[in-house]
This record gives sequence, structure tokens and C-alpha cells, in this order.
Amino acid sequence: KKVIMHVREPLAKGFLGVRRSFIRKQIADNCDRVIAISQDNASRVNLPEKCTVVYNFSDFDKFNLQAKPLIDRENGYFYLLYMGGSKKFKGYELLVKSLKHIDQNVKLILAGNYKRMEKKGLLVDFKRFLNRVMNRVPDFEQVVHDPRVIYVGLTTEVPELIQSSNAVVFPATKTHFPRPLIEGMAMKKLALSFDMEGISEVIKEGENGMLIRDKRSKALASGINKMAALTSEQYHEMSENAYRFATSNFSLRNIEKITSIYDEI
Repeated sequence: KKVIMHVREPLAKGFLGVRRSFIRKQIADNCDRVIAISQDNASRVNLPEKCTVVYNFSDFDKFNLQAKPLIDRENGYFYLLYMGGSKKFKGYELLVKSLKHIDQNVKLILAGNYKRMEKKGLLVDFKRFLNRVMNRVPDFEQVVHDPRVIYVGLTTEVPELIQSSNAVVFPATKTHFPRPLIEGMAMKKLALSFDMEGISEVIKEGENGMLIRDKRSKALASGINKMAALTSEQYHEMSENAYRFATSNFSLRNIEKITSIYDEI
């Protein structure tokens, strides 16, 4: 029987590349075809004769421009949506540390699952004190009390949430195919992330979003402020580019591409 492998995460090098070499050999010996969700994932597998890249897709019927906003936006503010929860590798820590450097006209919408420090007492107070003096990540209770932060938490109303924003940020510190960004682009929202393999396949700098090369909180804040300062004409042009890029690369037609590979073998 035939075997098709789907590669949906980047293959890490491991110690001295031993793990990657071992997994690559297993794939080469046991798989007839490989479907990767990005060029970066495909290059790490490094089996071009077997591998085909088919990007993740967004359901344009669900993520459509007619969705009703979940949040009532105030004039004069730039609404930035983050949907990664408190996972470190998705950039949560850098994002909340960047808050003190972000302009006052930016509001940050936090969606997803977050750890909360709800207990009170000397130990909790001491931890908060250490966070302040050592420039650590502020605990979640401090973050949500910032007047620029809008906490949503877990929600099934993702299209409505995206419609409430001007842009989607995905400040991951490890390369990862960013589904929140392609869903945002399907709804004409700009995309913002760090410049890494895989991410740069989705964001074209200055065309449909912005890429930040320095993975530090101040650089992230600078990129956010730059995006929030776009003129309405610049924003409109980039949002239209985002939508066109999404329709060309991340539509349900990608399901047909996957089906055709199965049919071939």
C-alpha cells in the first residue's frame, strides 16, 4: 500500500542534526509522497522528488467580510489582535513586554487561553515585585488592567473577532505556519510577525504586512507603531494586497490539490 505523509511542523535539527537525519531517512524509506504546508517545512525534509508544498487554507465562506465585529471600535485607535494565548513560543511574553513601548493609540486584543495569577498573598505580591524590578514578563492580572488591553479569552467567534481588528500579530519566536495571519488576510487585515523561514512566505514586507528582524520587545513595539501610523491610503492598499494574496494562496482550492495527490498514487 502507498503512504503519504503530511508535514505540518518544521523538522528541527536536533543535536548535531542526528534527529533530522534519522527522521528524514525514515520518511525516505517508508513514504511514497510528502505534503508540506510551507516551503520551509519542505526544505527541512529535503526530499524534493517526493515532496509537494500545499499551503494551509482559510474557509472564505466562514472568514468573510460580512462578519459582524465582536468589539465596538473607537475612532482614532488602531486595534491589534493576538490569538496565541500565553504560549511563550507564540510570542506572548515579548508582546506584553512591548506594551510599555507601544503608542497610546494602539489597543491590543488578547484572545486564547492565558494563565492567570489570581491568588493573593505575600508570595504572589513578591513575585509581582520581582517581575517589575527584574524586567520580567508582567503577570496576566497586570496586563489586563492596562487600559489599552481588551481581554477576550477563549471564543468560537473568531471571524467576528478578526473583523474587530485592523491587523493580526503573530510574534512567534520559533518558525511556525501562522494560521491566524492567513485568516486575518482573508478578511483584509494586515499581518505582523518576526522575519523567519515560513513566516516570510506569508508576509511580504510592505505589501500585505510587516516583518520585524529583531526578536526583541522594543523592536516589536517599533513595528507595531509603524503599522499603526500608516495613512488610510497606505492601509487600504496593503489590506487589499493581503486579501488578494490570501485568495491566491490560501483558499479551499488547496484541498483539491491534496486530493489530486492522493488520486495520483
